Amino acid sequence: MPQYSSLGQWLRFLSATAPESTRWQQAAARTALRRLVTLGKVRMLAGIGAMSSAPLAVTDDGVVRMVTAMQSIRYGYNRRDKSFFAALREEDGSWRFVPESDHSVVIFDTILPHRAWRRRLRYTLQGDLRDALRRIAGPVVGDLDHDHRQRFFRLCDHVVERAWTGLNVRKRLIARFRTKDVRRQVRHLLNIDPEVLALARAARFRGRQHAIEQKWLSFVWQHQGTLMRIRMQTPTLLKAVAQHMFQYPTDPDEDPTQACVKTLTTNGMSKRSYRLLIRHGDRPFREVIRRFNTGYALDALLLALRLTETGHDASVAPPLFYRVTFDEFGRTLTPAAIRNRLTVLPVRVFTEARNRLALAADELKANEVALAYRGIVNWFVTCEPEGHEQASWDRWLALACQAEDRRRATLEPATWPCAVEELRTPEAEVLALATPLALFEEGRALRHCVHSYVATCQDDQARLFSARMWHHGRIERATIALVPGSRGWRIWDIRGACNRRMGGHWIPLARELADAYNKKAASPQLPLPLNGALELSSLRGGSYPSS
Repeated sequence: MPQYSSLGQWLRFLSATAPESTRWQQAAARTALRRLVTLGKVRMLAGIGAMSSAPLAVTDDGVVRMVTAMQSIRYGYNRRDKSFFAALREEDGSWRFVPESDHSVVIFDTILPHRAWRRRLRYTLQGDLRDALRRIAGPVVGDLDHDHRQRFFRLCDHVVERAWTGLNVRKRLIARFRTKDVRRQVRHLLNIDPEVLALARAARFRGRQHAIEQKWLSFVWQHQGTLMRIRMQTPTLLKAVAQHMFQYPTDPDEDPTQACVKTLTTNGMSKRSYRLLIRHGDRPFREVIRRFNTGYALDALLLALRLTETGHDASVAPPLFYRVTFDEFGRTLTPAAIRNRLTVLPVRVFTEARNRLALAADELKANEVALAYRGIVNWFVTCEPEGHEQASWDRWLALACQAEDRRRATLEPATWPCAVEELRTPEAEVLALATPLALFEEGRALRHCVHSYVATCQDDQARLFSARMWHHGRIERATIALVPGSRGWRIWDIRGACNRRMGGHWIPLARELADAYNKKAASPQLPLPLNGALELSSLRGGSYPSS
């Protein structure tokens, strides 16, 4: 580098206001950039080595105990106020403490449960390199104006990113820091009271997100005596009372169990369903509770208890009953919204469905009842008919079928071109959904909102496919969506029943479909798919159900 004597001067020069084309015409400038990137790689490797030599650090002053993992994540607790906290390394390299009162939660059970925990290691390594570059250039950038300083910062970020991608640090971190090993070591060094952790697990509803967070763990620690007493006296009410105490802080002089029962009774729980809850606990209603976030657990419990009512008594319903009832609403509505939607159904519908499911001789008969029940629920919710409260089951089913036929008749017969009509592999079959009717049938079968994308498909902004796959001895069904991108058609989404995300073994099939679509889309003439035909041949000797 004949013109400049230091990397700091080169950082200043490369971030100057001269035209970029002129700047990069100089071989020395390109060499300087490569040297800076090399410096970044060496710095990152040194940082990984330092993390490996001392991956965990413990501090304990008798009141606060804290464990730092890979200089990127901190777990700790305060013995004085019985609270847990955590700290996360941010993208700018700073630490952000997450107290138990923060909305941003950190999971304590299990430690490091999410895939993105290595992102914090990335922030640490990149932040260290960014600081090193700024220290190198410190003597020569002190007099920069505001605009030049911002360009200098952007240049440093560019060098950091190139160093990160050039080393493929992510794979190095995965190989160097095994999640299970780190988790076990952190848990051992943190040394949380096992009784507190066990009580936190026992008192937690298993909702859609049921992990033990720092807010919940602090709550259990602070109310350990009360929760232990409830667990001994009324174990079936432990989860409901604990969640009520967590959501609605009560008067210290008021019994928490009575306060919880009072709240549930005020919101619609009858004496019959209360006796059912006392007898069985939350076990019969887990099919409902797990569909919602834990914050909605009490509302979900009330909703499940309401559906146990028969008018004169309350009885436990089979899981299939709840599954069919709530599949009509996907996983987007709250329990309160679903309860309002279900008010249009007579209580006799629920009673009749439970009785028929209980009397089903085999799985085939139960599925037939479930299919009929699904159609009746959909008819009442979408059409809100009047004057049919006292009708029979067969009458309800006939009216639901008539309404379905009228809706099908209103669908436009339009179609849109699709490069791939069908795709078959030894394990899967895929058919194009190229008409409004096909989308309607797919949405009805999988209970999701694919029919709302008719206009998107007509505008050539999406292509949708119905797929079935043989996996682990059974047939799975999903809807695959492709959207146009800068490099051709790409995977947009893969959804199963009730809008459930499908990944894993579905990804290779979706990629194969996207590749086939891009190859055939280059043809000047695109074939039109079949007229929404959804009948597929069997796989591995099995046949597909009609819904």
